Amino acid sequence: MAGSKLKSFKFVYIPCDSAQPVEEWEQEQPEGQEVECLTHRLQEHYRTVASPQSSEDVKTALSQQLKSQLSEGQKISDDMLTAALNMQLVESAALLPGGPHSQFVHVNMYCDDKGQAKQLPTNSRAIGLSAACGVPRHVYGDCFVGRVFEDHDDFYRLNFLLKEVSSDAQWVQEAAKWNQAKATDTHAQEFMQSVGANPHLSAPKAEPAADVPSKDPTEIGKYEWNQAGEEVNIIVACPKGTKAKNVKCNIGKNKIKLEIDTLETPLVLDGQLFQEVEREECNWTIEDSGDKRLLTVNLIKEKEMRWLMLIRS
Repeated sequence: MAGSKLKSFKFVYIPCDSAQPVEEWEQEQPEGQEVECLTHRLQEHYRTVASPQSSEDVKTALSQQLKSQLSEGQKISDDMLTAALNMQLVESAALLPGGPHSQFVHVNMYCDDKGQAKQLPTNSRAIGLSAACGVPRHVYGDCFVGRVFEDHDDFYRLNFLLKEVSSDAQWVQEAAKWNQAKATDTHAQEFMQSVGANPHLSAPKAEPAADVPSKDPTEIGKYEWNQAGEEVNIIVACPKGTKAKNVKCNIGKNKIKLEIDTLETPLVLDGQLFQEVEREECNWTIEDSGDKRLLTVNLIKEKEMRWLMLIRS
């Protein structure tokens, strides 16, 4: 474990306007709010960022963006589009993926989920940092960078300092090493040239100024779900005596039916998933967690995109 949990932590703000300085911000981390303490603050920030386009233009752009992510033959309902417009989500992208190699410490970049639909300007400094980490990507609007500890049992936020925003930083070099399987140096260079980014970042001279996982369910029979990249996890709290033989989990291309016969109401889920999944790669596990057991269903998205909901119907 990477040290004890901090009462407050620092993270970095990278404005899309390159004339504005990169800043170091601080956030309190109340007990039990380790996930949402930062997510809620970033959501409020992005809600205040006005789009240069009209609301109707944003609606049209968002509709086109969602359509490009749907499978052939699928349509966007008015309810889905309204839900997407009303939600202010924070997109999380791993720069340094955590695991045993990093003592389960991750470095993530956070962006406005609707930045492209709002037609916000590209963030050249964030693009350059991401590319230096071996994960070239477009970034629209302001972004933030933070560090977290997350293993199978715990999640909390750690300090990420202003001086660490540099291509010479050790964590950037480690990130490039671990991400090289996903993107070659040639691909990264071509991408950076296409967006005009500078991969040779230096530490800023400014003065210091969430598919974020959900918490485990506490009530027996209830479930929580979260997403990160191509994975979706559904976590169900079960009675202590629940075993694998008590679980019936049928996963189709775009459907799921989950029953646990130790629950008062055995049927947990039965409906159409938001998007199709790679059914052969999906699996589930069950393990002890204090005075209960947790069933975790791991779904692998067929097409990597942010799900707006778990079940359509």
